[in-house]
Amino acid sequence: MLLRFPLSKIAIIRDGSQAFLLLILADEDRDATRFLWYKTEYTSDGNLCKADEFVTYRFTRLPFTLTSSPFLLSASLLELATMYKQTYPIATKRIENNTYMDDFVIGTSTDTEAITLYHEMLQLTSHISLPFAKWTTNSKALQGEWKQENVPFREITQF
Repeated sequence: MLLRFPLSKIAIIRDGSQAFLLLILADEDRDATRFLWYKTEYTSDGNLCKADEFVTYRFTRLPFTLTSSPFLLSASLLELATMYKQTYPIATKRIENNTYMDDFVIGTSTDTEAITLYHEMLQLTSHISLPFAKWTTNSKALQGEWKQENVPFREITQF
């Protein structure tokens, strides 16, 4: 991914915004993320105290700290790309080849291709409610598009 990146005229970089926490675990998979916590109770005078028993909780969203979390996020993005390959051909190809966890680093040849890719990525990832933040590009045309849409981005002038 990083070796192909400098070969292009236009750079587009984005970072997923809390991508791990946005993936909802299926009910049948939540038992794999069980954890114990001390039960807490309020006393009659309003103080919080720890009881002598435990409560079992389960995560409903993918926790960042699991060893498998990066894999599950990548697998989810690849599955999304497979499902919508016909609808978003440019974005799905780029997800398959240029994504590391929730980071997207790609180069394009033209401003038109950069703008098309940006819009396809937004539409594609909206199917799983995965917002992207921290956009960066050296394309003035794409920066202009972002300014019109009030998308926060970091300006870079050289690449």
